[in-house]
Amino acid sequence: MTPRVLGIWLDGFEMKLADEWGLPHLAALAGRSAVATLDNGTAYLTGLTGEHLSTGLDPDAAGRASAVRFDVASYQCVQEGALHAP
Repeated sequence: MTPRVLGIWLDGFEMKLADEWGLPHLAALAGRSAVATLDNGTAYLTGLTGEHLSTGLDPDAAGRASAVRFDVASYQCVQEGALHAP
């Protein structure tokens, strides 16, 4: 059987706060998991860090820098889900 992987990213959260804020369950989960700190430079401002990580595409390669798209024809804003497969 192929091992399953669950990826959880806490955007803007620092794991050291799990201890400081008394979040023992989150600290325990991190303690028995593979943990990586992601530094994606200014791309974190897009709010799409999880999408960047799962697709391997930065904002330029993905063709978007926001989850919100402005339709100039209808003058409406639409929030879109991920546009690219992992």
